[in-house]
Amino acid sequence: MNHNAAQSRPTVGALSGIVVADFSRVLAAPYATMLFGDLGADVIKIERPGLGDDTRHWGPPFTDNKEATYFLSVNRNKRSLVADMSDPGVRDELIELIRRADVLIENFRPGTMAKYGLSYEQVQQINPRLVYCSITGFGAGKGAALPGYDLLVQAVGGLMSVTGPRRGEPVKAGVAVGKPVGVCGEAAADPLLACVLVGLGVSSLSAAAAAVSGVGAKLAHVSLAQCREAAVAAVATATAADARAAAIAVLG
Repeated sequence: MNHNAAQSRPTVGALSGIVVADFSRVLAAPYATMLFGDLGADVIKIERPGLGDDTRHWGPPFTDNKEATYFLSVNRNKRSLVADMSDPGVRDELIELIRRADVLIENFRPGTMAKYGLSYEQVQQINPRLVYCSITGFGAGKGAALPGYDLLVQAVGGLMSVTGPRRGEPVKAGVAVGKPVGVCGEAAADPLLACVLVGLGVSSLSAAAAAVSGVGAKLAHVSLAQCREAAVAAVATATAADARAAAIAVLG
């Protein structure tokens, strides 16, 4: 594995000391992990040898250093780690990263992480306190194996049927609208932040040290309002045990 030089990162922040294993790519999940980096977390982004994240090559526009501004817009405050996940030796090193991480986030097709021995069920045996978040285009039910790209979302959702010539074929909208970053990325980051802040006792939430430990697998089914309610309920308690009970009562 090779380490790339870090982009500019804040030295302190609300999440200083938090380690994020970032297996994200393209847009939604990288935006979520960028929010962690902005708040001071150490975000370590795993990228493919040779190519890196898909969006490194999506341009124009490019900077004077030939870097795609699309990539830079959602990947600031991170460190890049070049790793071939199919290499067993490299996978052992990734396991060591996960062992010391507080958060893991990924947005591969369902089943991809399991193929490399890195599913939630597999890594919780290594790091039970890990908060694990998966972002997919179509959830975990029917159609889950479909890639969550904007073109497909527009087609499946029917948007393409109302664009283009009146009597012509369906046409893709010019701007990506089926996967707005504010919806996907922030919707993932908000409950993750709630779990990290409450579960790890950052700042004034120290009384809620274990409030949401072990509920990471339920993140996909938790609304933003529930996460905020859980954080408020946990902080209002006196002990870690009470905080955990209060948070789980809200999160179900």
